[in-house]
Amino acid sequence: QAGYKLDIKDLFKYPEVAELATHLRVSDTQLADQEEVSGAVLLTPIQQWFVEQEQPVPDHFNQAVMLHREQGFEEEPLRQALTQLVVHHDALRMVFRKAEQGWEAWNRGVKEGKLYDLEVADFKDVPIGPTLGQAIEAWAS
Repeated sequence: QAGYKLDIKDLFKYPEVAELATHLRVSDTQLADQEEVSGAVLLTPIQQWFVEQEQPVPDHFNQAVMLHREQGFEEEPLRQALTQLVVHHDALRMVFRKAEQGWEAWNRGVKEGKLYDLEVADFKDVPIGPTLGQAIEAWAS
């Protein structure tokens, strides 16, 4: 952000700040605008391909992730991290709808409603084995 460049290998090779500073170089790359993108956007090639497949229920295509940690998670810090991720990456806020001339896409602004769903389930008291799998499937359906 300050206009300097540093190779990651140098960060590990020179752990002392005084040594590391001698390996800084002025960056010649332009920084991308990091302002929020919202409003109408063009479909990317992969998005265009997807809508051309004419899925029977395209609005049910999504990506679900199940996080597991033996000690569990603190829900509020996890929500804060996910919110920052979605705020930073405009593509995670993209919304699509079918219009008369084809599909339209737009980026929701960060203040335009819920940005993601996070459902929390605790299976610590369920024994590992088939019972756990059944409990997870029952909860997810």
